[in-house]
Amino acid sequence: MESFEFNVAPEYKKSLVDYTTIEKKIDDKKIKVTREILWRFGEIKVTVTEDEFEKYVKDKDLKINKMENNEQEFFASLQKNGVLTFDDSFPFEYEFLSSFDGCSDDYNICYDDGSDVEDSIEEEINKIIEEGDFYDLEDYHNYTVVENKYEIYGDLDIYNINL
Repeated sequence: MESFEFNVAPEYKKSLVDYTTIEKKIDDKKIKVTREILWRFGEIKVTVTEDEFEKYVKDKDLKINKMENNEQEFFASLQKNGVLTFDDSFPFEYEFLSSFDGCSDDYNICYDDGSDVEDSIEEEINKIIEEGDFYDLEDYHNYTVVENKYEIYGDLDIYNINL
């Protein structure tokens, strides 16, 4: 079965965001910590089999009869409000390839219902991150990674690896 492989990257700088969410249960409440990194550049490989392509085009009622020379239209159909999201709901196989030059690194700390955690808990988590690394929470403090997603904002630079 034929498959199509693409490297997908943002056309403009600072348009790729990497989100990693970890969580831990403390006193019958789940604490979620989400790290958001804005990258200057990055790329993701997407693999689409011919059968997946045909089914997707039919289900979305797209007027595309072949992948070649229709990559922009195909990937535009995957975007929602100008954002291409790679997560568990993405309909095709993907692999994060690379990123370059993290421009910002932000954290959101809350309970799983979205409410704020106590200041003392937030201070403790921030101290662990500042003295070590975000992944120290997983490695040494029993947090578990529950979600990893990538978002590309705006226009896409798509390179067909098969050509």
